[in-house]
Amino acid sequence: MTDINNINNIIKTFSTKPGVYIMKDNQDNIIYIGKAKNLKKRVSSYFNKNTNQDSKVAKLVKKINNIDYIVTGSELEALILECNLIKKYRPIYNILLKDDKGYKFIRVPDSPYQRISVVSKKQQDKSRYIGPYMSNFAAKEIVQTVNKIFKLPSCNRELFNKNKYSRPCLNYYINLCEAPCCCYISKDEYKNNLKLALNYIKSGMKSILKLLQKQMEIEAENLNFEKAAKIRDQIKILQKVDCQENVTISEYSNADILAALLYKNYLCATLLIFRDYKLIDKKQYIVSGEENISEIRKIILLKYYTDKNYKLPEIIYLDGPVDDFELLKNYIFKNIKIIFKQENKNNKLIEMAENNSRERILQEIKIVDKDENKLEDLKDLLKLKKSPEIIEAYDISNFGSEIIVGAMVVFQNARPKKSGYRRFKIKTLESQDDYNSMCEIINRRLEEYKKNNKNFNNLPDLILIDGGYNHISCVNKILKNHNLEIPIFGMIKNKKHETEALVNLENKKINIKNNQTIFLFIKKIQDEIHRFAIAYSINIYNKSSDKSILTKIKGVGKSRQKKLIAYFKTIKNIKNASENELKQVDGISKSLAKEIFEFFKLNP
Repeated sequence: MTDINNINNIIKTFSTKPGVYIMKDNQDNIIYIGKAKNLKKRVSSYFNKNTNQDSKVAKLVKKINNIDYIVTGSELEALILECNLIKKYRPIYNILLKDDKGYKFIRVPDSPYQRISVVSKKQQDKSRYIGPYMSNFAAKEIVQTVNKIFKLPSCNRELFNKNKYSRPCLNYYINLCEAPCCCYISKDEYKNNLKLALNYIKSGMKSILKLLQKQMEIEAENLNFEKAAKIRDQIKILQKVDCQENVTISEYSNADILAALLYKNYLCATLLIFRDYKLIDKKQYIVSGEENISEIRKIILLKYYTDKNYKLPEIIYLDGPVDDFELLKNYIFKNIKIIFKQENKNNKLIEMAENNSRERILQEIKIVDKDENKLEDLKDLLKLKKSPEIIEAYDISNFGSEIIVGAMVVFQNARPKKSGYRRFKIKTLESQDDYNSMCEIINRRLEEYKKNNKNFNNLPDLILIDGGYNHISCVNKILKNHNLEIPIFGMIKNKKHETEALVNLENKKINIKNNQTIFLFIKKIQDEIHRFAIAYSINIYNKSSDKSILTKIKGVGKSRQKKLIAYFKTIKNIKNASENELKQVDGISKSLAKEIFEFFKLNP
């Protein structure tokens, strides 16, 4: 389920520039790719309660766990990049959300007397088809743009029929069309405009400007000043349209652009990957602290260009020096052209990479500032001596007396530090006892600290236990035995398994729902430790010989097994649950709840 507040915090850091947004689920799979003229505004609209959404979009929103974005130079660039990324990743919701007619293509007719149009299917004709485009809007937007620039007709009138129309439509009078319906231009001129439009769609603005400039000069030399003036007007329109095609490279089909930026103690490197003249992907790396930019460039280049599965480009654009460059050049860049920023005549591509690095750093700064404020608020609420930079949380999971495990998760600077996560098999108990199980894993964790075990070398500033007063009282005795004073609080859930409050050693409940930021943070920690502990117990359970009990129930497959175990924690709790309690589990219908209840009634 989507954490709307967390997503909203991410969106607040977004750029208002045009670009492509990439939505991911909780497994970090890309599930939807879209484009936007204003990234922040567009992505926010998905989570606006006042926005009417169809059922497919509503399902998408529920799956979103994280959102990334790539900044482009214009909305048209975003359209093209969106198309390239969708072709590469084929996200499931781009397929689900497309209209019933399927993919869209831009059709360029073989006959010079037809129009560029958007179609749903390729026909068995001699026309050229560009695409497919997953978005009908994207294809139409591109066609509208070229029609405007090259004054192509957008109406349904028959072309070059002198006897049919006495006067052109409104578009001619507002200078958006040259009225081929009334033969105000020649067939050759119209054919040339179609050709220019096609080249624009294929190659972008840069190549078209060169071609038009050359044509204008030729017409002027031949004293065809009226034609030269028309071409000049086309050039002006092109220059006014803010769509310099950074996403298309005219000189090299395969190129990489690397730009690293250091700003406010953050260093971000962005690698833009172009293949077949199109931007197809972005890789980013961000670190905090004083870092050597030239060394970072070297590390990234080594990472990719020594990978046998990575398709090497023809050329690499770099924004600055690289450590051991001569060595790298002889080792991996023998057949690759390297162009540094100062040598590169077209800096637009490097600027695009730099802009993405800058946006990522600004996003990180906003997130860090919020995290620091979050920890300060937590410190004040719990009356701690210092801000809890390192928080450890613990939980116990068991299936009766057969499987008893414990788990520890670590949050550093308000973010999960997964390298610090640890799992424990309970060794000293033969029956279910959550309190003594919790004491055992805390004791073992502190013993490892005393042994200078590098995996447990930092003590936390705060310990959170998934449990109540009895849990933290038991654990506090272990801390005293080790002569340690670490603040400890219990995370309490209500009967609906929802985070409710924190409890201290004085058995006083601390209300956290009044502070939405703290409430969501504690909920995130509690959900994470619960997920991690359950995942470990399920893993052991799946390897055990006693895993068949739930599979014997008609309608309970692997997915529903996991949901039942995650909700009730133990087989015993499932056996003792009422029908009403069973149907509270996601995916368990009223009839299936009855089936499970009746099964355990006959098989106690």
